[in-house]
Amino acid sequence: MKNLIYLSTIIIFSLALTSCCEEIKYKYGCTNKLADNYDPDATIENGSCTGAVGCTDSTASNYDPLAAVNCGCEYENVRRVLIEDFTGHRCINCPYGAEKVKELVCKYGNQIIPIAVHCTPLADPGPAPFDANYQTPVGDQLMTDFALIAIPTGAINRMDYNGYVVSDIPTWETRVQQELAKPLEATVAIENNYNSSSREVSIDLTITGVTNLSEGPYNIVVYIIEDKIQSAQVTPEGDDLEYIQSHVLRGAVNSTYGDELATSISIGETITKNYTYTLNNSWDEDNCIVVAFLSKASDNSVIQANEAHITH
Repeated sequence: MKNLIYLSTIIIFSLALTSCCEEIKYKYGCTNKLADNYDPDATIENGSCTGAVGCTDSTASNYDPLAAVNCGCEYENVRRVLIEDFTGHRCINCPYGAEKVKELVCKYGNQIIPIAVHCTPLADPGPAPFDANYQTPVGDQLMTDFALIAIPTGAINRMDYNGYVVSDIPTWETRVQQELAKPLEATVAIENNYNSSSREVSIDLTITGVTNLSEGPYNIVVYIIEDKIQSAQVTPEGDDLEYIQSHVLRGAVNSTYGDELATSISIGETITKNYTYTLNNSWDEDNCIVVAFLSKASDNSVIQANEAHITH
């Protein structure tokens, strides 16, 4: 009986992965009506909009009064949302997830903290040119714990969605809006000091309560990601040998679910933590980023996140 259940699970997993590889009907293009090249048929923004691109929100720190196409506003002391995009370089539909993340980052600016988690057999290294390996123990554990059987899919602040942590691309923006509508509960500040000789980064975190958090314990989680990695990717348009992998999870500084920070955090209370981490020699330090987030230990839901480049 156990063997039958196991076999059924494998078959379901295989079918899910197969369905992932059937092309989804999306269209890349410019979705901003203010742009010169607005495409009413486009379903996913791909950053191709032309015109005066900049931050059109007068409340943002980088507001540009001459901009017509809004993209990349920066804010201070706002709620931020962690998006974990589960992906793989041999998954034909996964570029749609990456493009959706890019669209959300453009639309909501630094309120979005993105991580691309490469996992499932579609992230396994294959024959060249698909021999890159972006899998991590963290990604493998999240895949198991989130009951992930197909990609692309995503977790938004690791919040439950219809009984699951992960959901499909069309749900992401609605879930992001729901999280951004919540009041700011805490801030997470990151300061990095990098030694280029030893490739060691010292990470200083400052967590400050904005409301009274009394449903702890609360954990602090710290990851390293690398941006702008060029390597082969399967896409609906064919194999792209110069594809740019963005926000790639490289590993955990502490652990998958972090360290316990406190059982409660009061308004105005400040807690500091320091970590050190040595970068792998194959990673480009100029494209490496520290992502840190405060989470509730009971369900791992994310309360606040932030990111900071290691070298600038």
